[in-house]
Amino acid sequence: MEACTRDHGRELRAWLGPLWAARPQAPVTLMTRSHRLAVAARYLLAGLFIFAGVSKAASYNDFAADIARLLPAGQASVPPVLILLEIGTGWLLVSRLRRPAEVLSGLMICGFVVLSIVRWEYVAQGCSCFGSLGVFSGFTRHRALLTSMVALNSLAVIPEVSARQKRGALAVGACLTAATFLSLGLGYAPVNSLEVSQIEPNDTAHIRLELDQPTLIVRWDCPDCRLLLSALAKSSAPRRLLNVVFTYPEWLDDRAAEGSALSFSESLGLVGRPGLCLYLDHEFRFKTTPLLLVPVAGTTTSRVITSPNLKDVDRFSLASGT
Repeated sequence: MEACTRDHGRELRAWLGPLWAARPQAPVTLMTRSHRLAVAARYLLAGLFIFAGVSKAASYNDFAADIARLLPAGQASVPPVLILLEIGTGWLLVSRLRRPAEVLSGLMICGFVVLSIVRWEYVAQGCSCFGSLGVFSGFTRHRALLTSMVALNSLAVIPEVSARQKRGALAVGACLTAATFLSLGLGYAPVNSLEVSQIEPNDTAHIRLELDQPTLIVRWDCPDCRLLLSALAKSSAPRRLLNVVFTYPEWLDDRAAEGSALSFSESLGLVGRPGLCLYLDHEFRFKTTPLLLVPVAGTTTSRVITSPNLKDVDRFSLASGT
């Protein structure tokens, strides 16, 4: 009976002595609330990077053409490198290589933010962040995307910070997120004229329209543009001058575009309204609509107001406005 009740495991551990005490042990990790938040942020950020890379790869030709417009010198090498970087960063974020992944994602996000600040005209033309899907096209959604990515990347590094420095790190992340949101709202486009033709009276001759007055960029197939122009048509406030420029897909015939813009304007009651000048764009510089371009005095740039409402338009175009 005594032989059957001997603790052979204890005897083995005593015999091994120091070797047993020095054995490698798996660390016991308790998932705190901040750790769970960091994991969720890291997985969301990884999903965004992988989705962006796969979307670009699925519509590679459109993405390559977009890069050629933005960086003509790097049109051959930039598209495949950026796709691999985005997919690779997303994979690293959910792997065990967290620290290099967080550094890499932070650098890429900073690059995207700087590009969006410096090249607002490119963003206005419609970027291909997600290939040809246009999920986050437009200034407002583009700003929301980049601000969210900065916030997610800040949350993802919480486990790497000591408990004593955690509040300071969160404060820095909040400041970076707020700075991103505010800086991306300061949009200025280096444009002082557009090649257009008049819609009413109908004139097919191309002219240079100097943007020395507020200019509204719209499309007839844009729901937000329809709502804004409907409110504009119902407004009886006297206006100094407001240029309304219709843009359209490049593949559409000019004559068909002129007919569509004219019939759309007539249906809303815009034709013949004092203070409104209707034009058709022939440069295709702006594909995101609606936009309000307000000239900056003494410069050749225009302030870009994204998704303007009637109050924004009235502020710059009413006869009593400043």
